[in-house]
Amino acid sequence: MFNATPHAIQRFTERFAGNLSMTRVQKRLEKIAAQAHYVRDVPGHAKLYVTKHIALIVKNRNILTVYPRSSRTSLQ
Repeated sequence: MFNATPHAIQRFTERFAGNLSMTRVQKRLEKIAAQAHYVRDVPGHAKLYVTKHIALIVKNRNILTVYPRSSRTSLQ
């Protein structure tokens, strides 16, 4: 199970779901992370996970932040 940090919740709200409550964003992020695919390790001993539209930076099962996939990743 993944845990969404306050920073990740704030970024997801700003970038993807401004109309959702913090509780709903947290649950949605945790569900997205559970379905995302691991891509590679990134600096800081974190890991990059992706879905079709979202990139998540995760460390020790904590979702640190989220990005639109095209803005920070150039994945095949």
